[in-house]
Amino acid sequence: MATTYRRTGSSCIALSLAALAFVPGTARASACNEEIVVEIHMATGDRCWAYSGDATTFTGKFARGQTVEVRMSGEAWDYDPATKKDVKSWQPRTPSVLGPDAFSADADPDSNILNFRTPADGVYRIGFSPCAMWGGEGDVRICTK
Repeated sequence: MATTYRRTGSSCIALSLAALAFVPGTARASACNEEIVVEIHMATGDRCWAYSGDATTFTGKFARGQTVEVRMSGEAWDYDPATKKDVKSWQPRTPSVLGPDAFSADADPDSNILNFRTPADGVYRIGFSPCAMWGGEGDVRICTK
């Protein structure tokens, strides 16, 4: 089972098989210095959490020794010189994580998957690059074992 979040306008809606809950949102991101943070809330018994929207950073509590897999992708705009128009595409976002005791891990460049094992109980902060994709729609899936 998984909990899914969808950001719509200025709010974030959480959907699970058990309940529908409202979570307040934050301002729209349009540059690398405008971060939108969403908390990771896995319902009891869920192994995965999913989000769609324009958030840039995800924070959540994890227990020591958990294996975590993060997958990210999102919309990007590229200039097409042949048509002289911006073209929207869906591309990988490269996840990274910061955690307790100066823990950090990064996905391989051009990869949208990050796997790591939590070294300690605590709050972990998951983000992505390039920040030029901040403000665009994206999908995130975080699973634990």
